[in-house]
Amino acid sequence: MKLKKIKKFAYQHRYIIIVVSLILIVAMYLYFKKSPDTTARIGGGKYRIKDKRTFDAAKVYKMIMLTDDAFWAARCKAIAAAGFDCVQLVIPISETWNALGSYNFDRYIELANVALDNGLHLVLKPHVGILPKLLGNYFQKSDMMVGPGGNQVVDNHYQPSFSSEKWNGIKAWARACAVAFQPFQDAGYVVAVFPSASDSQELCYSLPYYGDRSPAELAASGNIDQSTVAYARFQTNAIKRRLDEFCEAFLGYRMGWDASAVTYNWHKFAGTYDYMKVTQNPAVKFFKINLGARTDSEYFNVGLQYDWKVQKQGYYCTEWTNEPAQWQNGNVASTAQYLSDMHRISIDNGCNLLSFAFHSPDKDGGGAAFQMAKEVKAMLVNTGHWSKPVTTPERVGEVFYSFENIFNSDGWNTPTIKGAFDAARAANGGKIPNVRCTG
Repeated sequence: MKLKKIKKFAYQHRYIIIVVSLILIVAMYLYFKKSPDTTARIGGGKYRIKDKRTFDAAKVYKMIMLTDDAFWAARCKAIAAAGFDCVQLVIPISETWNALGSYNFDRYIELANVALDNGLHLVLKPHVGILPKLLGNYFQKSDMMVGPGGNQVVDNHYQPSFSSEKWNGIKAWARACAVAFQPFQDAGYVVAVFPSASDSQELCYSLPYYGDRSPAELAASGNIDQSTVAYARFQTNAIKRRLDEFCEAFLGYRMGWDASAVTYNWHKFAGTYDYMKVTQNPAVKFFKINLGARTDSEYFNVGLQYDWKVQKQGYYCTEWTNEPAQWQNGNVASTAQYLSDMHRISIDNGCNLLSFAFHSPDKDGGGAAFQMAKEVKAMLVNTGHWSKPVTTPERVGEVFYSFENIFNSDGWNTPTIKGAFDAARAANGGKIPNVRCTG
């Protein structure tokens, strides 16, 4: 009886029902079609993306390298007001991991929103350094790198051994991270993604460890002598494997490798000499070196990076730091003029992204470190470099070196490598030669 009444009612009001149904369908379509600034959500995170951008290969992006998110809103506002267009956002596994398969990126999505609110581009740095609070659930101390004296903690961080099976969990986290930030990527705000694992936020073996003596590493490497070329090649392959996994997780992103270079011999301990081998994956589009080291020769480094850029058909980032330390400028604190000169050299030699390291604004958007960055900018404006597009520098001649050559010579700062480079440059009227690593 009730069914007959329902059918009769439906028939009598069929046109009204059809109209209402169409209105509901259109409303639902418009709801899900709306801009992600009001609807897009991942794990509760809400996006405020109001327009789209396109990565400009002819533009030199200028990034203030923030290594934490303290006073984020004030810093982003100050950075944008000073004319910088890019900011680094570190996304720590230790602050986003609840359990294997359960992650929360809401806080970092909002930090990205704040950067966008200020018109800034993003360089994402998914960081898998492990804080002590994360141990005991999925990650164990036995999964972490071990230094020569048994030390495992640097700056309150553990570093997962590149040979640990727990990288399966890291891969799952990285994929979830990529999904969480996909709207920013799709809207063109992500310049590059530089995965990191060490205490210094690079993807390499941490310098204080001088290798890794964890059970997993010793087993995987066959317990070979860690002072040899054979182990250095093992390190190169291990870093490459993990970078490849990040590339798989961040499918479609512009990936980069942060190799660092704060001392000429860092690469021997960090496993980062064979840069062409590590970055073979086609998804790796950026190569970044920290050029805090005059000992590496500023011209040699830009020559090396530009050669990588040409061979890979990619881009490169140079990073200069204002941090006074033994590797920097003869143990003398950097000046704005010195940093301006170094950034100018990078711009003139094909750089795509400048990283201003340790120039973070303070909580009020000021401070001496940030003031120096603004002074450097003013100098680059005066020389016409601040707005100069990416250049194609002239190269004359070639300088070759092998992995064994650079390893056994104790780095690039040797007469056999740097000397050959400087001699070739001088012989060609100051024009930089191509730098070829033969592997």
